[in-house]
Amino acid sequence: MTERRSSGPTETDSEEQIATSAIAPAVFESYFDDAAVFPPGLAPLEQAVTDHLVRRASQTGRIMGPLVLPADSVAQASKLAAEVGARPLDVSVVIHADIAVDAISAIEDDPHIDLTAVELKINSDTDITEVVHGVRALTDATVFVEVSIEQVDGGAFDQLAEVGAQAKFRTGGVEAHLFPNPAELARFINAAVSAGMKFKLTAGLHEGIRFTKESTGFIHHGFVNIADAVTAAQAGAELSEIEMLLASTDTNWLCEKFNYAGSGWRETFVSFGTCSIPEPLESLEALGLVPADLLTNIEKEEKIVSDIPATSAAAVYATPGFGVANLPYGSYSIGEEAGAENTRLGLRLGETVLSAEGLGHLAGLPADLIGLLHAPNLDQLLTADRPTWDRIRTDFINFLSSADSADAVASVAHSIDAVTMNLPFTVADYVDFYASEHHASNVGAIFRPDQDPLLPNWKHLPVGYNGRAGSVYVTGTDVLRPKGLRPESGGAPSFGPSRRLDIEAEMGFVAGHGAPHGEIPLSEAEDHIFGVMLLNDWSARDIQAYEYVPLGPFLGKSFATSISAWVTPLTAFDAARVSTPTREKQLADYLDDSHLAPGGLEISVEVLVGTEVVATTPYSAMYYSPAQMLTHMTVNGAPLRPGDLFGSGTISGPERGQRGSFLELSWGGKEPLNLRDGSEMSFLEDGQTIGLRATAQTTRGTIVSLGEVWGTILPAT
Repeated sequence: MTERRSSGPTETDSEEQIATSAIAPAVFESYFDDAAVFPPGLAPLEQAVTDHLVRRASQTGRIMGPLVLPADSVAQASKLAAEVGARPLDVSVVIHADIAVDAISAIEDDPHIDLTAVELKINSDTDITEVVHGVRALTDATVFVEVSIEQVDGGAFDQLAEVGAQAKFRTGGVEAHLFPNPAELARFINAAVSAGMKFKLTAGLHEGIRFTKESTGFIHHGFVNIADAVTAAQAGAELSEIEMLLASTDTNWLCEKFNYAGSGWRETFVSFGTCSIPEPLESLEALGLVPADLLTNIEKEEKIVSDIPATSAAAVYATPGFGVANLPYGSYSIGEEAGAENTRLGLRLGETVLSAEGLGHLAGLPADLIGLLHAPNLDQLLTADRPTWDRIRTDFINFLSSADSADAVASVAHSIDAVTMNLPFTVADYVDFYASEHHASNVGAIFRPDQDPLLPNWKHLPVGYNGRAGSVYVTGTDVLRPKGLRPESGGAPSFGPSRRLDIEAEMGFVAGHGAPHGEIPLSEAEDHIFGVMLLNDWSARDIQAYEYVPLGPFLGKSFATSISAWVTPLTAFDAARVSTPTREKQLADYLDDSHLAPGGLEISVEVLVGTEVVATTPYSAMYYSPAQMLTHMTVNGAPLRPGDLFGSGTISGPERGQRGSFLELSWGGKEPLNLRDGSEMSFLEDGQTIGLRATAQTTRGTIVSLGEVWGTILPAT
């Protein structure tokens, strides 16, 4: 195992199962640029800035791009952002090429503006190369150049490509002639795809499917039509087919194509400007392309965010998924090397790590509680009990949500990019369970096709095994391909590197408040579960298959388990509870949860190969709850120690795109996955970077992110 760390890919992500996520699917990340001040919206600047900042701190921020502003509005927008004490305002500035250099120089020097993009308007005789070079000398922001179809036909994409700019194309406006017809738009899309040119669109895209607006009679293009057209162009379709997709109003046909295509189209069609962020979301919800309750959840969360004082740390630092509803703990080192002198326990708020001890002083915690936080990781805090954990969390949330706390917090804050994250706690013991009925049934069908996929004991107890605490690593740690005995068709096994290396997408749970004599009742189990994290239990399926009878997994599992750097307190999921599935067999009294509050969790987990999402799986489908797992592993009197870690087992749902391992996704290698680059995949290959990420949607409207787990496969030694 090497300690080289990587955080995983950062390009726009894809998602094959568009409608399975509990929140807005990843395919729409940063897709809707906020053009509220432009017609027909014409929102007053103060309202536009305020609304944008609220949305940026809520889950809308995940799908929303920058606030698009004309150049002459940026200075006033900066003042408005400064008045509320908010984080820098992310802005895409629309500016004519003739004045771009002078204006951008001033914007770049403004501490209250984060310039993410420049959208240049040009004349027919503008020297694109000279202007873009001038802009690029001042800013690293993405540069878009608005072009007409005539300029595209005249070779404008060649000029843009030479200077690293992207294209902007108008798809509507306040007059009918500003709407290109399907043939013109098809020419633009086909030319962009052929040239490898990324583009954004502006104006007129109010709904997913092409429609006629009654008040004006204008025929508006649909952004789902356009996504389908881009997908077709990427596949080499004829111009007539691309035009047909753009002209269609067949909702079912277009949505079927959209769901099937994945998100390769986002590599070309990067975003579009909308004067009303809710409007395209309403259309997506009506089309069934996002969860049915997405807008309701967004409205709930935006209400919570808007009620938080603008000068509070919660308002200034929070980002979608990492607000005060989350506040996960982690161990961080200042600089690249971990050591006792520079390693601290911290909490994450947005893209910032806060010293737990420092925050304790600011929040006025008593000395005994601050003592639990004066530590390099969670070890000391895990020795406390549930009331203590909840007291600290409540005081932290109250302080971070109070007016003017942002200024105070700055003294204990570090940018997440400036620290090194470590294993968040010392793993005492590690137990891995097998709690998903869908996963267990799939594996049984693959390994024992002629038998009942579930063994007789499975619905009577949560099956598990003891793993190795010493091979639990923090995200970003590379994974050496393991070696062992592999079954061979000739009879005798061979020794060598695993040929069927795999992952297991799981949730991990860390225990606290030890019980030296075990026997923790189910009703008290959650008092001993401190928090939740993402977990990947890497698996060598061929080694596992040869060794696991009769004593279960050993070398096929013990070489590596990766966990996220952040542990979210279990309390954060109080509003994300769901009931476990209906029991087909009566459980023993010590496992019977029928009289207790729901113990399942509404968490959605994504599996990524590089930047491509290949599965989205629901934790809510797990047959056994975390409390049942903990109770079962202590029922025989086995002690529970602070720092004990247990994994849920692979999380799989009933559909193919909801399987949490490549063993299942490829059905034992018989049905390889087709990746968007055209390659096939069954098991992990050397050099691949594999990731997990997860979010929980709460009934309050907030989302809680469990961060990410990444690992890159290195060749066997």
